[in-house]
Amino acid sequence: MKLWLFFLASLGTLAVTSALRVGPVRLPHNNRFINYTKGASPDNSLLECVHQLDEEEQVATVSWMLWDAGNIVGSFDWHTADPAAATGKLEGVVALDRDDGSLELLDLRHDLSGEYSCAVTLTNGKSIEAGKWEVLVVESISQLSALHRSLSGCTYSSNFSTLATFPKPTVRAGLYSESLGGFYKEIPEAQWLVQKYDNGSYTYSYSNVAFELNADTPVDVSFYVTVGVMKNDSNYIPISSAMDKHIILHQLGCPEPRVEAYQHVEYHRDTITCRGEHKEAEAIVTCKEGFKADGDVEEVLIRCDEITLMWVLENGTPAKREHLQCVIDGASSTASVSTALLCVALVFQKFLLP
Repeated sequence: MKLWLFFLASLGTLAVTSALRVGPVRLPHNNRFINYTKGASPDNSLLECVHQLDEEEQVATVSWMLWDAGNIVGSFDWHTADPAAATGKLEGVVALDRDDGSLELLDLRHDLSGEYSCAVTLTNGKSIEAGKWEVLVVESISQLSALHRSLSGCTYSSNFSTLATFPKPTVRAGLYSESLGGFYKEIPEAQWLVQKYDNGSYTYSYSNVAFELNADTPVDVSFYVTVGVMKNDSNYIPISSAMDKHIILHQLGCPEPRVEAYQHVEYHRDTITCRGEHKEAEAIVTCKEGFKADGDVEEVLIRCDEITLMWVLENGTPAKREHLQCVIDGASSTASVSTALLCVALVFQKFLLP
């Protein structure tokens, strides 16, 4: 008899088990912030309390809370049977006639930024609350951000001013390279001019900051500025950016030619780039003093191909060290330098060995 009672009690427990799942709080279209400039709309300022439940279950109430510094500063309660109501900072700015329990802001203010949480209560009394999620109302006003830059010789200079932005933005600017993993030379914090306005927004700017381009400058270098806002959980949200791409492309050239120890390179048309490479260059490769050409070819003309950035011959084929063979001056034409050097090495080895 007791076994049957236990079985019936178990069935009762299963009967009240709910499939209700609540959270997270989210904005429409996976937006990461509310854009003040776009104004209030269901596509911009609607907060959804995501929830799942069984077909037999019904929602009775969706409750919203706006938090600031751990305190509730606004609330909104939506009911299936009774009129919706809002209090605190949410009073007068929330749509009360929605039929889905979502919180739609009809007016946007800076002080509506904060942490939002929601709770769903079923008609059977079951209630689950979603965790808090910080929602930022981001405003960018005034003229567009402006990046002015110039390249003089090997000095890259720029000026930049952000939009006036609320909340206080996080700004980074400097030389950027994908191959090096991002920023590798940044404008220091001390060089940013920060101005705060009465409405709580900020602008960031700098003037005439210069970077030198040299042999260590990567080929894919760009100048990059990014403006965003940082949430309390250190989640960075980008708002705008500007990039001057591949600022050194016109400075690229051919590296120093790789020649043998007995070969000599003489340039008769050459431009040295910021990276120490050769551009618009032609050169003649000859045998060094103490050596002579092994064969009819006494010199080789090479030039820097501006497209491949490789040294090529007059006919456009890649230049190789083997195109000019040299022997020690006074040796027979069949005695190559390598053979002569090997003989010298064997003589030294004979004297060095015990």
